[in-house]
Amino acid sequence: MIKFWKKMFSNTDKVSTAVFIILRIVVIICLILEIINGNMRNVLDCVIAYILLILPIALEKIFKINIPVAFEICIYTFIFMAEMLGGVYDFYDLFPWWDIALHTFWGFLCAAFGFSLAYLLNKSKKMTLAPFFLALSGFCFSMTSGVIWEFYEYGADHILGIDSQRDEYVNNINSLLLWPKKINNISYTVVYDKDDKELAKFDKYIDIGLNDTMSDMLVNFAGAITFCVMGYLYARNEKRYKFVGLFVTKKE
Repeated sequence: MIKFWKKMFSNTDKVSTAVFIILRIVVIICLILEIINGNMRNVLDCVIAYILLILPIALEKIFKINIPVAFEICIYTFIFMAEMLGGVYDFYDLFPWWDIALHTFWGFLCAAFGFSLAYLLNKSKKMTLAPFFLALSGFCFSMTSGVIWEFYEYGADHILGIDSQRDEYVNNINSLLLWPKKINNISYTVVYDKDDKELAKFDKYIDIGLNDTMSDMLVNFAGAITFCVMGYLYARNEKRYKFVGLFVTKKE
């Protein structure tokens, strides 16, 4: 297995280019099918996915950097999983764990990107950071990106009226506005308007996105910590932890 992966990554240009071309062809085919079906929301997701797939190559050309093949393939895979499988083919609804997996993956990738930015500045002699602070830079970048994403979901829910934050039913709630402060074993909830007209009746109680937001942040944290530990070890001893370099962007 080790020999297989060494061979796999021995020619980075061919591997990353092959993955990029395959995914791009798949996106184009999906785009055509969605245009035929008249589903404009999915068409938009396909267009966004196509643009995002080009972004890593554009960044390499503009900033004259070299994104390692493993990192580049992970970026392509994440984009495809999020926009195409998640957005177009409803994997978020088909598999309850899909959103959690992507947020964990996102935390890892953003930590790697943030670490790379600080690492590049270190190598250019524009600043000097100890290994711990290189790892901390990656962690802060990842968590900040996660928070900004949750801002986006919150804004989308309140402005556009969608359910990005994934409401869910809960049996128990805690609130200083209610007495007792903790209400357990909720069987059902009834919602009335100001004229006491019943608007809805549903099982349990609806959590308005809080559980989803916090679980997203927690797994983002887990993904960020995972890479930052790796990045810290790599910054201390690049030769010993050479495999981490597969996720660290360098100057050409």
